Amino acid sequence: MTAFEHLILEAEKSPELVAAFRLLAEASDGGEPRFSREACRAVARVVSCRTYATALLELCHLVRAASACRGGYVDFFWGIPGPLRASRFKGLFSRCPPSGAILRPHPGEIELVYRDGTFSIAYGRMIFLCAVMEFLVTTIGFADLDDILAPLARPTATKVEISEQANSLSRLVYAYLKDHLPPLQTQRKVAAMIDFLTARNDGDFDPHAIDDRAVLDFWLASVGGAEDFRTFTSVFLAFARLRQVVAQAEVIGAIEQARPIGSSIEDGEVDPGEIETVVEAVEDQVNPFERLAEAPASHIKFFNARERGAMAFLFQCGRAADDLPLSFARCEVFGPAQSLISQSLRSGVPRGDLAATIEASCREDYMAHQRRLADLAAHGWRVLLASVHVLHGRDGAMTETLVRLLRPDLRLAGEMTADVVPFRRKSVPDPSMDKAEEERPNVERFLAEARMAAKGLARQGFRPDEWEDATVVEGFIAGAPLVAEVVIRLEGVQAHLGRLALPTGTWDQQFETDRATFTAGFRRIYGVPE
Repeated sequence: MTAFEHLILEAEKSPELVAAFRLLAEASDGGEPRFSREACRAVARVVSCRTYATALLELCHLVRAASACRGGYVDFFWGIPGPLRASRFKGLFSRCPPSGAILRPHPGEIELVYRDGTFSIAYGRMIFLCAVMEFLVTTIGFADLDDILAPLARPTATKVEISEQANSLSRLVYAYLKDHLPPLQTQRKVAAMIDFLTARNDGDFDPHAIDDRAVLDFWLASVGGAEDFRTFTSVFLAFARLRQVVAQAEVIGAIEQARPIGSSIEDGEVDPGEIETVVEAVEDQVNPFERLAEAPASHIKFFNARERGAMAFLFQCGRAADDLPLSFARCEVFGPAQSLISQSLRSGVPRGDLAATIEASCREDYMAHQRRLADLAAHGWRVLLASVHVLHGRDGAMTETLVRLLRPDLRLAGEMTADVVPFRRKSVPDPSMDKAEEERPNVERFLAEARMAAKGLARQGFRPDEWEDATVVEGFIAGAPLVAEVVIRLEGVQAHLGRLALPTGTWDQQFETDRATFTAGFRRIYGVPE
């Protein structure tokens, strides 16, 4: 496993799993590590690679041996003081009371005797198995673990029964890791991407090597092959994630050659705290688009289902739209086209008609996509303007915030509170009031625009009979700043795309080139001859 593979897979682990590895490495007795570096490394390896079946079988046999020797496995696994050593286990089993021929000590191992066979465990291996037990207690919990292990203490247990309980334990571990460890599919995808980038860049690469050209070339090389990369969107998201992780260059050096998780820098181990830093670094900030779907903002329909659908992918991919802007635009235009082709196949479109379906699948070009972004941003500004009308007289602080966002040139007189209107008649000879009077028509025009914007939105939260509801007002106060973030993001991406230096010159030329490329790719994927 390369350093890059290790880093991205570590970033995909859940914080709970990372914490479990940390606790294992930090376990101590009398100020000394309880488990050796090699044992912690072995546990991390078998868990991350999902090769834990053999270890769990050995652990179940060791539980039976411990029960025969000590009268119970709890005292064996947690009652031995100090750092664990092979010599301690050897001495312990050599002093076991008679066990009815269940145990046969040997110089390097203990042999367990069953009616249906024997099983041997090396004393040195027991350090690793104790570390596995510690990890299981941390992640699965003692109660669930004991339900499986307690029956193993019976003197009459058979080798087959031990195997059956080990399989039950494997299923328990599998269920846990399903929610805390990237699936094997992810590991395969990471390896394939890194192999591609390494070969493309003479054995080494940095984040800048993951560009729009690399994403397209990888997809074209994969179409018709690996199921993991049939859609261009899946390739884009995978490379975007890899690009973010590889960008953490200062950590990559610390984990060269996939060093184990631990706390000994001198021994070349990776501090789990560094891994957590990487995980936090590659996560996007809180998504304002998602927060709009949470109460109290969700009480207001700032965006309807169609508008939310049109923005969903932008906020799903986060800053990847900035890192790989042309790939983002390709996903927005050709991703729906590929979805339409797949949907046609599921609907039973005859193979003979599939070529025509592919040719007609793209229903939007790049300029239409950018106009859609502009329309969404314009709608967002209208929503914010309408929000001023709703909040004026109800929440002065948020009203003033919105006014300064929408009309930073507008001069306000006085505080825009629930009790004070944003303009007032001059009642005393104050020069500042002259300026306020001058601005009064501008303020009145602005408030009239806000009123008209609210009247033009016939959707939840914008109906006049709802505005006295405290829940609705709270929804506007919580949601308006999020709408502003969404609008700013939409305009930022649109501006970025407008400044982008394209391989073929203009967006229209780029679309014609890409349409030919993607059409050929779709034909290969779905088996349509040229």
